[in-house]
Amino acid sequence: TYTPSVNITPVITATDSARICSAGNGTQLTAGISNSSPSIYFANNVTSSIPDNDITGITSILAVGSISGNVGTELQQVCFSIDHGNVSELDIALKAPDGSIIDLSSGNGGSGSNYTKTCFSTSAASPITSGTAPFTGTYLPEQPFSGLSASTINGNWGLIVKDKKVNSVGLLTSWSLSFKNDFTYTWLPVTGLSTATGSIVTANPAVTTTYTATVTDKAGCSASKTVKVNVTDTPAAPAVTSPVIYCVGAAATPLAATGTGLLWYTVATGGLGSSTVPVPSTA
Repeated sequence: TYTPSVNITPVITATDSARICSAGNGTQLTAGISNSSPSIYFANNVTSSIPDNDITGITSILAVGSISGNVGTELQQVCFSIDHGNVSELDIALKAPDGSIIDLSSGNGGSGSNYTKTCFSTSAASPITSGTAPFTGTYLPEQPFSGLSASTINGNWGLIVKDKKVNSVGLLTSWSLSFKNDFTYTWLPVTGLSTATGSIVTANPAVTTTYTATVTDKAGCSASKTVKVNVTDTPAAPAVTSPVIYCVGAAATPLAATGTGLLWYTVATGGLGSSTVPVPSTA
């Protein structure tokens, strides 16, 4: 019996509809995710007997599928629980689908018993060699995960457990693997976009366009959301007479401009516009 993870379908969030001017600089569209699974998890919860004083030991198989690519740095964690009276008799290793093997823990724990929900991760603070049984928590393995990096992720993984000495017998009760859940973003149509991938893009279409952002995780789950970019034609510039010449101290006439919906500003960009036509000071 294998128990694969049920991956949580990501929910994509995106900026609301935007409005831009034609021939302008466009607008930035941002997509993000919520309700997503941070890792992809597979577990084998079948109890297996560990033969005593057997150099072959057991190899418990865990079938991993639906994840593209190689192991690289995608393997986050391997965990297992073993009931055994003297864990220093045990050698425990992880085998990748291509046959690569790394040592997780060999001959550690003194005369203590059991690995209880013991995990191995590259981000752990302490090596397993510095711990004592009963082991619980997260440790650095004796050999790094990088020894498996060239293998594909999909395929049969194996946890190899060997009992090297005559004495105690034990049980492997469960083990699991966790992989990073990477996310990719795609945008369609590509017309008017700075790029068709990534969580942030710049949209500057010539006409009003509805874009669809799609996020897909490493397990193939995906979600989409649409964002509309409304394009408004840039109005014609108002007609003005410039320069306007006044005599010092003379009565000034208001400035003049011809156009629709005019607003007057005292700064070139920004500021607060007024519909009242300004009368310059001639002082």
